Amino acid sequence: MERRRRREKANAEMSEVWDFQRIDFDSAPWDDIESCPDHTVFKTRAWMRYILATQSVEPVVLSLGRGGRTAGYFVTALIKKAGLKILASPFPGWTTSFQGASFIDPEPPWDRGELYAALIRFAFGKLGCVHFECLDMYVGKESLDEAGVPYEMDRNYWIDLSQTEEELFAGFQSRCRGAIRKAKKNGVVVAQPEDPEQFADDYYDQLIDVFAKQGKVPMYPRSRLAALVRHVHPTGNLLLLESRGPDGKCIGTGIFPGFNTLMQYWGGASYRSGQILRPNEILVFEAMNYWRKRGISIFELGGGGTYKEKFGPAFAPRPRIIAPRWRIVKHMKRAARWLVGLKRRIWRGGLK
Repeated sequence: MERRRRREKANAEMSEVWDFQRIDFDSAPWDDIESCPDHTVFKTRAWMRYILATQSVEPVVLSLGRGGRTAGYFVTALIKKAGLKILASPFPGWTTSFQGASFIDPEPPWDRGELYAALIRFAFGKLGCVHFECLDMYVGKESLDEAGVPYEMDRNYWIDLSQTEEELFAGFQSRCRGAIRKAKKNGVVVAQPEDPEQFADDYYDQLIDVFAKQGKVPMYPRSRLAALVRHVHPTGNLLLLESRGPDGKCIGTGIFPGFNTLMQYWGGASYRSGQILRPNEILVFEAMNYWRKRGISIFELGGGGTYKEKFGPAFAPRPRIIAPRWRIVKHMKRAARWLVGLKRRIWRGGLK
């Protein structure tokens, strides 16, 4: 109890050091925000519009003031669950990866753990939230430990794209290299789609086929994918690729957002009938080379899935800040996850 009081006092003092000001979403200085060197595609204006189109949330953009000047920005959103407020950047289920704070200075002197301790205090106080979540690729667990910020470790796979094409290929497991060679021999061609809307339909149809193999259904509706393509693809920060068989028909698809230094494997799918042609691995390799040639240095393959190991990534887990105001909130969140899992089990056998 005494330790908690000391931590709350320290957090209150930090909140006085940082000055957080809320900015209207539409009138926010997005050019300044997106020019921050640690900005990711997942906190761009276009990506946030995708979230707003698919989730029941309220956008929140904060300026991070320090020493009388703007040190950076925090792009996030408010969620209401059973009348309770949650501040998340991002929240599980948004199909969104690294968000968090963006600093103007490429080598900020500010400690991110200290910042998040202050942001949690601000969320619980000024915004009246009962829960705070954040996934920031630049914050380390040591910084969070020092600031007393709670977190859990997320599984992440990374590939260094500063390598040459030949070095990347050599780093793949032999079965992956063989699949790429076989795809080329089978006449598989990788290209960007002529019609992005048709691509979204093709991807979702293939995703249904992928899940049907396991007796399951996709975890999000077709409309979400259409919204992602509609809002983000026109910016040039969402690479859509399709594998075409010798007859020119689309047999595999992949989605790879990229911005600044980071690209991600958002998702991929293919028809079971065309998998003998090996359309998947070659898609990922082409995406890596596309973004590598445009200056991106980090390829993040997302969370779990041992199948990703065939691309030779490094396993580099990152901390996800999970800070409930009260212990009961954590139990409610676990119950919500259980209900989602139950819903998916009920939906098996057909789309609802």
